[in-house]
Parts: sequence; structure tokens; C-alpha cells
Amino acid sequence: MKAEDLRIADAYDDNCAPFALTAIAGRSYSEVHEICEKHGWKAPTIVGKIKRGGGMSVGSIFRALTEMGFDTKFPKGIMSIGTITLKHFMTKHMDRSKTYLLDMRGHVAAVVNGKLYDAAALKGGVMTRQRSNAKVYLIYEVFPKKA
Repeated sequence: MKAEDLRIADAYDDNCAPFALTAIAGRSYSEVHEICEKHGWKAPTIVGKIKRGGGMSVGSIFRALTEMGFDTKFPKGIMSIGTITLKHFMTKHMDRSKTYLLDMRGHVAAVVNGKLYDAAALKGGVMTRQRSNAKVYLIYEVFPKKA
């Protein structure tokens, strides 16, 4: 992901889906953000100090992936449903040659070529350390659709 994409992404709240899909698709953040908005991504509403709404449903994420030419499946031999942490997945289950979308209950991240792309770890346009104790609920392998 380009530095410019990191800087733009850092300006948004609740942007985990567009951020993860940018890493997966290899497109610009602005282009992917527009596709995500088309499929239901919304910025949160701030009422006083309380943030409400915002984000994108998993079904909407799949529709955006489909539009960008990708498909998903559950990877063989990995079952989570909240039983493993992000660190455990990254060190024990991940195949560095594959691309993954990780559902962490109300939050998603991507792993592309062994590198984690997590909007929650984005601060000041720079990826900081990963949230190693975050529970991973569902793991999807992402791959280009067959023609």
C-alpha cells in the first residue's frame, strides 16, 4: 500500500473495510473507498462524544470484493469462531503466499503476502504494532475470480 493511501485512510473513522480491501485489491484507497460507499460503507455519526453507526457489513464487503474481481472461501484446516488470536493466526496458521480477510467482530483486517493491514493500527499515516490479542472470529481466503 502506498504512503499516500495510508495518509488518506488515516483521515477516516470506521474505515477498516475500505482499508483492508485497498490492501487486498492493490488499488488506490480513494478508488476502493468509493466502491465501498456504493456498497454501504458509512462514516459514523458523532453525537456529543458518542460515535454511532458507521462502517460496513460483511455482506457489503463481499459485494465490494466481487465488484473488484475477487472471491472468497474458508481456508482448509483453519477454524476460528473466536478461538484464536490475531497473533496465533499470524504465527501458526497463515500461509504467506495467500491473501486473507479477517473478521474480528465488528472489525476487519487483511493479510497480504504475510503482512497485516489493520486500520486500527494506523496512526499518523504509519502502520504501528499489531493488536496481537484481538480475537479472530472468521477467516476468509481471498483470491481473484476465475474467468
